[in-house]
Amino acid sequence: MNAANLSQCLGLRQTPAANRLISAMNERAEGGSPLEAARQALLEAKSRLEAHRDERIEQALDGYRALRSRQTSYEEGLRLQEQQRNDFQALTSRRDALSEQLSAARADCEAYAASGTALDINQYNRLSQRAGALESELSSACRGISALVEQANRCTASQRQYSDYLERTGQGGYAAFAYREAAEYSEANFASETAGMMERMRTGAEQWRERVSSYCAQYGRTPYGFECYLLERQTLGDAYGAARQRLAELLYAAERAAPREQSQPPDGEQRTAPAPRANFDTVELGGDRQMDA
Repeated sequence: MNAANLSQCLGLRQTPAANRLISAMNERAEGGSPLEAARQALLEAKSRLEAHRDERIEQALDGYRALRSRQTSYEEGLRLQEQQRNDFQALTSRRDALSEQLSAARADCEAYAASGTALDINQYNRLSQRAGALESELSSACRGISALVEQANRCTASQRQYSDYLERTGQGGYAAFAYREAAEYSEANFASETAGMMERMRTGAEQWRERVSSYCAQYGRTPYGFECYLLERQTLGDAYGAARQRLAELLYAAERAAPREQSQPPDGEQRTAPAPRANFDTVELGGDRQMDA
């Protein structure tokens, strides 16, 4: 199988490192056996992955992830509150505009009916239908506002329960604690309560951002440096995984082809001994470089 088709056949992730690896496989395959090229590519991918590993940073990753999860919790809470505020403002503005339009439409309908002139039934129907459509839109906007209030109360209740759990288990610093001070939401206080919650979330996110930066500085890196390290490790890991898949694919294909090569020759032809399976190039996937004898 050509290495260019490997990612599609095996469902591998398309990453720059994996693509470079596949390109290297193809180049080597032109001058030697695909099996040997795959073996060399796997060893090189493993070497790059091991060379990237920084034991000091690896030991700090658990702490970094824990701190980042707290920061992320507040940042996501802030985005949720901002979205709820924007939706509420849009719906209330829409409701107010529809209320004015509906009042005007009803007034037009009533004025036409009381004009004392002969009614044009088509004109009257158009005015009535206009009023009916506005009533439907207004009802929809009101339902949307009620749904937002109910959603905010459900979220607040669940976060209060979560904060109780965190406290019982000795955990702290999560955005759930910010919801303990939230009052019951209603249409009247929705905007003010949301604004207060946004401020608490913003403050919490900033505090944890500073803690993350301070933690990273202990290891001579910034949060951006930690993220770059994790991204590169993931990229090299994907390339290593692709190389392992490639070698496994070729070994499997070779094993399937072996019985056909060992089949009996036609009468009159010289019999040759089948190639032993140990002649296939292999590599120890989880350890040091190794070739079967």
